[in-house]
Amino acid sequence: EYTEGSWKKVLTEVAKYFEEQRDYISNLLLHTNGYDSFVNNMTQIHYERLRYLIQKVAPENKLDEMTEMVIRVYCYGTVHLTCEWILGIYKVSFDELTQVYVNTLPAPLNQYLL
Repeated sequence: EYTEGSWKKVLTEVAKYFEEQRDYISNLLLHTNGYDSFVNNMTQIHYERLRYLIQKVAPENKLDEMTEMVIRVYCYGTVHLTCEWILGIYKVSFDELTQVYVNTLPAPLNQYLL
């Protein structure tokens, strides 16, 4: 069941995983054709997980199309930022990265996650 703070916990765990796998993923992004595949796959995984969490607490467990689009846009942004962080463009800790994710959560999603 969803509890307050669990979204931030999920974000922190994901950021920590990427920190631990930074060398491997950086190599993947820089030296293979996998960048687009990685972004597309991570965006879809992130979207499905976020949609699931929101749907669990939404009225009648249903989401309207506008909410689904907001989720999708947020996922595109956070995945691309994560790739830039992995590649060292931003030199912040995974806790600081998590705080960026929390601070940029679109207002329509706040009611479900914060």
